[in-house]
Amino acid sequence: MKRFGFPKKLRLTRHRDFARASKNGQVRQAGIVKALVVENGLGYTRVGLRVSSKGAGGSVARNRIKRLLREAFRLNRDRLPAGFDVVLSPRGHWESPTLEEVSRSLIRLFWKKDG
Repeated sequence: MKRFGFPKKLRLTRHRDFARASKNGQVRQAGIVKALVVENGLGYTRVGLRVSSKGAGGSVARNRIKRLLREAFRLNRDRLPAGFDVVLSPRGHWESPTLEEVSRSLIRLFWKKDG
């Protein structure tokens, strides 16, 4: 597998996976990203996206947010712990964040110190 590729096995595609994350997942927030995180028992982390029109706006804005979230995960997945299903969503109203800001928030979801 290519280091920066994004194969289908790294994506949450089934409704039951999203439902399991919603029911059993731990909510984490960091910066401009919010996530539901649940262990998946696999040797790799998978990602799913949940971006509603309520907070994001029209389809152009929603798709830009999804591209940023997906790209931040793709570029930083080797810096994230393995074995989780993560459902990412924007936190609050996004003006126009950069990929760097989204990446920094994604990494802090897992590595910020509590307390």
